[in-house]
Amino acid sequence: SGIGGAAAVAAAAAAAAAAKKPADASAKVGERGGPAPVKPATSNAYMLVYRKLHGGNVHAVDEALVPAAVKAHIDEENEKFDKLKAEWEEERKWLNMTVYHTGPAKPLKVHEDRTVAELTQMAFGLFSEIMEGEGVPIERVRLRWFDALKNACLAPLDNGSSGSNPTTVDTKLKDLPEEMVRRPLKFEVKEEGGEFEDYLANGLPLSIMVYDADKQEFGEPLPLSVDPDATVGQLREAVATRAKLDLERTSIVWYPGAEAFGGVVPLEDPAVTLKSLKIGDVSSTLHVEDKLPSEPSKLSEYFEGLSNMITINFNDPRTAADAGAQPRTPTNVDAGVAAMVKGMHADELALNGEKKYVQVDQRKPLGELKDQIAAEIGMAPSEFKLRRGAGGQEYKDLGMAVALHGLEEGHTIHIKLGKPMEVGEWQFNLKYCPELDGDVSALGPFVLNEAMSIPDVKAALHAQFGESHGVPPPERMRLRTAQSTGVMTRVKLGSVMTDDSIIAEVFGTKIADGKMIAIQITSGPEVFTSEHMLLRARHWSPVSKVLGDVEEIGVLRTGNFSDLGAALAPSVNEKRLAKPLEGAGGAVEPLGEATVEDVYAVKPFAYLLKDLANLPTLKWEPQPKAETKLSNWGRLKDGDLIVYKDNREPEDITPEMADKLAAEQLQTTIAHEEAGFQIFSPQQQKEREEARKIENEQLKKEQEEKVKMIHAAAMERANEGSEAPATITSELPPPAPSSS
Repeated sequence: SGIGGAAAVAAAAAAAAAAKKPADASAKVGERGGPAPVKPATSNAYMLVYRKLHGGNVHAVDEALVPAAVKAHIDEENEKFDKLKAEWEEERKWLNMTVYHTGPAKPLKVHEDRTVAELTQMAFGLFSEIMEGEGVPIERVRLRWFDALKNACLAPLDNGSSGSNPTTVDTKLKDLPEEMVRRPLKFEVKEEGGEFEDYLANGLPLSIMVYDADKQEFGEPLPLSVDPDATVGQLREAVATRAKLDLERTSIVWYPGAEAFGGVVPLEDPAVTLKSLKIGDVSSTLHVEDKLPSEPSKLSEYFEGLSNMITINFNDPRTAADAGAQPRTPTNVDAGVAAMVKGMHADELALNGEKKYVQVDQRKPLGELKDQIAAEIGMAPSEFKLRRGAGGQEYKDLGMAVALHGLEEGHTIHIKLGKPMEVGEWQFNLKYCPELDGDVSALGPFVLNEAMSIPDVKAALHAQFGESHGVPPPERMRLRTAQSTGVMTRVKLGSVMTDDSIIAEVFGTKIADGKMIAIQITSGPEVFTSEHMLLRARHWSPVSKVLGDVEEIGVLRTGNFSDLGAALAPSVNEKRLAKPLEGAGGAVEPLGEATVEDVYAVKPFAYLLKDLANLPTLKWEPQPKAETKLSNWGRLKDGDLIVYKDNREPEDITPEMADKLAAEQLQTTIAHEEAGFQIFSPQQQKEREEARKIENEQLKKEQEEKVKMIHAAAMERANEGSEAPATITSELPPPAPSSS
């Protein structure tokens, strides 16, 4: 049986080791009386070493030394091996080939004992329906080796007994070069009455595709072999002959398929060699166009568009699951919130739609992409919107190129049903604020044009939400920019949208879909322009000792103090006391309409308003003159807080307050040094110093007498225990003029 001595001894040793079992193996039990667990094989290695004792035939062994069981096992294994080897040898004789023709490639399994003619017949049978449809009999075809990567036909299988490897139709496949048998095959079809291409054994294999500009498609590829050292001029002659075109109207374009390899390369210079252009290294396909050199190239335009072609994915909202179902909204939810939830529900459903894609030239306007999508989903372009994402901005400028919208290869856009917005239209998020610093209600999204004036915006909002949400009429409406605070019922108010501006001027370059607009109600008719500023005001009632809530008023930036009084007068009259005041002579008539002169205002520090006891001691006296500019009084600006009152209501002055007022008044009446300076002689300086001392001493005495009089009057009223509030009718003397 050819068993070597070493192999036999090793096999015998292995058989003996396998047959040997421990005598007490069956007696071993586990801890709980069961059979003992079997130990896994160890990783120990054993080596059998032979030592040569004398020169003899060490490769032969007496088969009688091999046990019969071992010999039978070896014979069985050798029989299986011989059977598998025979099957493997037979499988190697079958060749798995791939055949190309019109349409997708098809696999073909053929025995190596088959001839080229039989292979051609079998491959022709794979494409019999296509061949019959084209009217091509088997006599007009032959097989050629094919380089699928470069789309180039190589040597024919039947080369007419020419070249370094002569073959005929009777050549068996096993006699073909082994490196060629592994290549795919492709049919070459000759015209009726024509001849096959003259194959150049050592030539450069090319594939010629003629472009039909009218149909915008290419014909079947034509194989062509040329000298690798040929020039473009020689190539044009060969192409014109192969494609049956006039030489003058033969235009060749080489397109490797990527900008990295040169993009579209027109072959125009007849002296350039094919080697210098590296044709065949990347692609062996040449595209041919029937045109004169002076005519524009439709083929170049085609490839430029092809290089700019991108794939855009989108969702089909019509195929969304449960598209007709509506979200369940509680009855006590605000209508604006309900509309928002409904929109979010629609977006969520649309995302579940079928995913589709289209290809578009990124240089083309966005409108062409929308038209392609409309044709794909069977809808009109005016019935849906294009958005970057489910919550992204809407694409509105359909005339701008696809690439300028930031869309690239493989991007996904979101299709949402509804009327699309036009260029200049923006979707704003509206909030209604019926009370200052109070809760707001959501009105939902609303589309406005950036060219609309603010009065027109007010009219549109009142027409849309006046009846449903109680939005005030335009003359009592104030619009503000706003920001979210993270709380549904609260917003952060921004600047006023003035009545002499348009939306584009209000938001500037920051305008975008989703910006928030807050709607406020004013106390009366208001026209707020860019010349106005918005002040925060609080009303103080000395009699009832109530500091009102914050309210907002608009005044001219260039206005004077009387304008501020006129703006506050309506609020003063609205809050005036209804009951009569009590004086020394008994009850008097209730207060009538307040005039501008009755309105007093101060600009206090915010911390003083935390304690109402500070309100009477604010600097109510003296009030600025009526013609005083607001920019000079308190340096007012947008957002500043002022406190105002009806001066006809007397302040309740306690003795401690009187002392404080007198001290403050005394401090303000001390003469300050002059703002400018003048150089005096030493004698003049002494005289001025003496005069100043005399003047200050006299002024101090007068002030001390006034303080004593005020203090005495306050103490007298306190002792009398009168319930009527103490009223100071006398005015403190005006500040002393500065010495010159």
